[in-house]
Amino acid sequence: MTTAPGPRPGAGASARQIADLARAAERKAQHRRAKDTLPITVAFAAVSGSSSASYTNWHVGLATALGLVTFEVWRIYRRTQSSWAKGAAGEQATARLLARLERRGYVVLHDRAIPDGCGSFRVKVAVKR
Repeated sequence: MTTAPGPRPGAGASARQIADLARAAERKAQHRRAKDTLPITVAFAAVSGSSSASYTNWHVGLATALGLVTFEVWRIYRRTQSSWAKGAAGEQATARLLARLERRGYVVLHDRAIPDGCGSFRVKVAVKR
């Protein structure tokens, strides 16, 4: 079996790289948002917790305050999966399916760039025996 020249980082490597860059930018924006909103949320949770505690008992007040802060942290830091990450996962799953062909001697080219390409396209492959 022969391989194509040049590095073969694997199926979905370029999409994974873009997804990782997008995730890093998303995480930076989340930290910035948390820096702005969490102090206000903690103050609001303290007021809500103390008012809940004054009407019931301190357990309910503490649970209210912790619940509000926990919800806000979850809301800020929940992860959104990008289309690049989904695409990379799809390419990796396809590579696992095509591995059988590689074991039989076929050459499978993963993650190839098209020079001057300006979009996506599909390649239909048919083998007749």
